[in-house]
Amino acid sequence: MLLIWPLFIISISALALLFFHRLNWLHEKAQNPKKIKASPAKVSRTERRSTLFNVSLYGLVFFVLGLFYQGGYLRFYVVETWSLIEVMYLVLSFLLCVLLHDIYFYITHRFLHLPLVYRWVHHLHHNSTDTHVFSTFSFHPVEGLIQIGILPLLAFFVPLHLSVFFLFSAFMIFMSVYGHSGYEYRANKAKGLYIFNTSVHHHQHHSSFHYNFGIYLNLWDQLFKTNHPQYFEEVDQFKQRLEDSKSNF
Repeated sequence: MLLIWPLFIISISALALLFFHRLNWLHEKAQNPKKIKASPAKVSRTERRSTLFNVSLYGLVFFVLGLFYQGGYLRFYVVETWSLIEVMYLVLSFLLCVLLHDIYFYITHRFLHLPLVYRWVHHLHHNSTDTHVFSTFSFHPVEGLIQIGILPLLAFFVPLHLSVFFLFSAFMIFMSVYGHSGYEYRANKAKGLYIFNTSVHHHQHHSSFHYNFGIYLNLWDQLFKTNHPQYFEEVDQFKQRLEDSKSNF
């Protein structure tokens, strides 16, 4: 039973990498213009090594979480009879996890860009100037622990159903890989939904790393004026490019 914990996070990470790698390959084969940068991304040996190491590190973290779960130290609860209130809290607790992670990510990401921390830790992740799926987990082990640190914090301090915790963990991994995929699959959304970040947003961060520190919501980058000056303009241009490509068929 304990092995389910590390196997889950390792399997989800591998599945997310394979899913977006396959999806990107299909779009590239079909010459679909959803690729952010025209030139093909090159995956280095360091990126592959770091990915393997950090996914294994995530497995170790989840193994330890499983030990704490067996000891009854985590804030997970059991529902004997499902009521409307229980179902509503199930949904709201998932949204709370997303919001808390969004705040956590912005703060820790700004921390990683402090000169000394960047020099010794975060610079490894920014060696991937052109994002692709294998750049997602290509970072220093210290950064790996910071990145996954939100999950132990949620498990210890927020009352959650176990299913919500695992669902959010999978959501976090998939959104991280999407953000690094190098392809934009949500460019056609309405302007009212621009509050949600795009893959373009994080691709800009890797090419101009003084901007775009958020993950899910663009709220914090707007609030603290850390959006790339051409972010919305580039999203609009990307959207227009997609529309133009459709009109040619």
